[in-house]
Amino acid sequence: MTRHVYDWNRYWVPRDGAFSFDEDGFLLAPSTDRAWRRVQRTDAVEFSEIADKRCLVLLGEPGIGKTFALKRAKRQTSFLLNLGSYGSEERLINDLFRSDEFRNWAKHGGDFEVFIDSFDECLLRLDNVAAVLSEQVRRLSTTNGLSLRIASRTAEWRVGLEEAMRELWGDQNVGVYELAPLTREQVRIALDAEEIDEKAFLREIVEREVVPFAIKPLTLALLVKIWRKSGGSLPPTQVDIYEQGCLELCSESNPERNTPRLRRLLTPKQRLAIAGHIAAATIFCKRSAIFTGSRPTDTVETDVTPSDLVQSEVNLGQTTLTVTIENLREAFDTGLFTARGPDRLGWAHQTYGEFLAARYLKQQNVSTRQVLSLIQHPADEEKRLIPQLQETGAWIASNRPDVFREILRVEPDLLLRSDVATADDVIKRDLVDALLAAVSRVDFRADWWKLRSRYGKLDYSGLSKQLAKKFSSPRVTNDAKIEAAKMVEACDVRKLLPTLLRIALDPRRDIHLREVAADVVNRLGDIHLKHKLKPLAVGRIGADIHDNLRGIALHACWPDTLTSRELFRTLTPPADQLSHYDSFIRYKLVDGLEAKDLPNALKWAEEQPRFRQFGRLSEVVHKIMQRASSHLGNAKIRRPFIAALLSRLRCHDFVTGAPSKELNAVLDANPDLRQKCIDVALQLFTKPADDALLLTRWGLNLVQRHDLPWLISRLLRETLSAEREKLAYLIRFTFYPDSVERIEMVVDAANQCRELRNVLDVWLETIELDSDKGRKLKADWDQEQEWKRIAAEQQKQPPPVDPPPEQRVRNLLDRVETGDFEAWWQICLWLGLDEERQSLDDHSIEVRKLPGWQKVSEVDKERIIAAADNYLRKYKGDARIWFC
Repeated sequence: MTRHVYDWNRYWVPRDGAFSFDEDGFLLAPSTDRAWRRVQRTDAVEFSEIADKRCLVLLGEPGIGKTFALKRAKRQTSFLLNLGSYGSEERLINDLFRSDEFRNWAKHGGDFEVFIDSFDECLLRLDNVAAVLSEQVRRLSTTNGLSLRIASRTAEWRVGLEEAMRELWGDQNVGVYELAPLTREQVRIALDAEEIDEKAFLREIVEREVVPFAIKPLTLALLVKIWRKSGGSLPPTQVDIYEQGCLELCSESNPERNTPRLRRLLTPKQRLAIAGHIAAATIFCKRSAIFTGSRPTDTVETDVTPSDLVQSEVNLGQTTLTVTIENLREAFDTGLFTARGPDRLGWAHQTYGEFLAARYLKQQNVSTRQVLSLIQHPADEEKRLIPQLQETGAWIASNRPDVFREILRVEPDLLLRSDVATADDVIKRDLVDALLAAVSRVDFRADWWKLRSRYGKLDYSGLSKQLAKKFSSPRVTNDAKIEAAKMVEACDVRKLLPTLLRIALDPRRDIHLREVAADVVNRLGDIHLKHKLKPLAVGRIGADIHDNLRGIALHACWPDTLTSRELFRTLTPPADQLSHYDSFIRYKLVDGLEAKDLPNALKWAEEQPRFRQFGRLSEVVHKIMQRASSHLGNAKIRRPFIAALLSRLRCHDFVTGAPSKELNAVLDANPDLRQKCIDVALQLFTKPADDALLLTRWGLNLVQRHDLPWLISRLLRETLSAEREKLAYLIRFTFYPDSVERIEMVVDAANQCRELRNVLDVWLETIELDSDKGRKLKADWDQEQEWKRIAAEQQKQPPPVDPPPEQRVRNLLDRVETGDFEAWWQICLWLGLDEERQSLDDHSIEVRKLPGWQKVSEVDKERIIAAADNYLRKYKGDARIWFC
């Protein structure tokens, strides 16, 4: 797999920089917005962002993909030199500094980019290679235009050469970067190229918690190989996967890199054993880095040195292996380690060290008493684990039943991080009991999301019976029953769904327990079981303060087992805009409507009172109208639609956004349909003057100017005076005397129709120009033209907001920075103004996508991000509202 070239745009991190992982452990791709990277806490960059530096040292542990990333970064005009086969200093000097390309640059100048790959594989002593390159570069008369890129394994890089580069080019022109692990998207790209089911593969590596191996090309290739060999699955335990993965990182599987210099003396298993020795020292002695420099005075208290690690032996089954400086260097030069700054190494992923430390204790036959003395907190009366050693403790428990039982007694939740999925039924039963007892304690603290994501490991044949007893026991707390319900979901124990249904429908039960029970029934139940939640959907059973029960039941029942009539009969504004009920209204209600449901939905929309402010129900009304506008050809939908439209227009809350745009598009495309809609509207007029005005002057294309001949023809055929009056008002608000033909048409119709003559008296009355009325009309006309001119100018360039939005945002930032977090929503409001100073309709929570983000300064962008971070961390909101 590593021989393939994937469409990866890899990221690089400064040697002493930081990068972040997403919730599953994949590299978090840095935002294209530099200010946002502060929130991401990442220094990762694309190569294009550092390509302008004249000197780049590009590091990476074995198997991370340096060579391929380097080839991708190299331009066609770049000079590439691979040092893997060089054993002579003279040949190196000739091929690089005396090459035609280099001499041409030295003579004529210009830009010249040199890529030196495999610095660590050169057959010369690396100190000598560094000295040769330093000396030759110092001899240059100028470095103007010369760009140097050197790729090396992290452990083999020589700081002496780096110092020479900084001396010649200056610190600002020299960058030392390490190749970052893979993002989730990059892994997907590789899986797609390998024709692997990416969803199944990613799901399994996340569930098995082996993402650290998927984010490195070398071990990703191993996982794919194992996946294919086993027919689409991974080994059953984490221990097996980590054993194979770490062993692969101690190997060199790429034939292209099997150079003489890299032919080591130790086998991969021996390197792995040495790595375990290093792991025990770093993990149990609280050492964060391995100092590899030559000056002992540069070490700090958190360093371990090679001299600290020697004079010891590691067990290899029937034999032992002495820990020497040479053996340590071989272990350092594996994919298990990465840079921690100049002259320092650390674990490429913390889990490698934790796994190998646990493995080391087993291989060295360390007694249970000694193991517990290493991981238990000496000052804790209950003998809980030292927090920094909890992950290591979980690894130890995977292969030490005695340690497993000891941890089970005090911190059972830690054992879910171990390979408990392959444990026997007795262990799982005891772990379930211990977990449910633990969550009942007031002092229990856990990462609930992570804890619940691991409940699937608890599945065994007797789980259904065990949990059933928990639900029926009055001695088991509601907190424990809630977690038991989560276990039902995680382990897909469908036998207990009827039990959870009874809990959800019982108003005497704890409301939060009822919500969780109903949610599990919704997620796992079939249509018949979900139907039984219907009483909750219509709000008939028990108190429901935040409408969560109702929302969950609506999600379960709509649209399969709940009719639109039943739904709209009970629909009310949500009490909590972060509830399940609010989620249902916002995302599922309208999506579940079919054509047969639209008459009921439109009837409900028609009957709604005037909305004093834009909210969820007004949003639903407009979505219903938008959905129904594509069904106006259906007479059963057309009439209730027009009735709802008139109702909303009369309430002045029919927006001229997306709903009217879609409606106008339908009306413009079908004149016959439009006339049918007008006929329906005329039947529903109650106040002809007002209703005609609303239909013609509210941004709707229902009645258009070119409808005038049809309206007049319709008027002259009408026999009822009331109907003629309605048509007369439509003609009045459609007619404009801008042509002789239109004037004559209307005057002729008015002579034949009294109702039209009365309505158009303002147009048809004879007025002397020099009369008071004539002069007033002329003045009104002039004033109207002036208003139109002003409006047109304002349309072109709206009057400036004073103070401008950018200044308002700065003022509001001052308030947030002094602790007034209520100012945050106002910042979002002012950032949401578009080019015409109009507020956006989409209410985006992504601040960087708001129009105002592009207008504020870089300094203010950083202040906005810091304000958002403080708002989320420090704003004292009601947790029941935030996380319902």
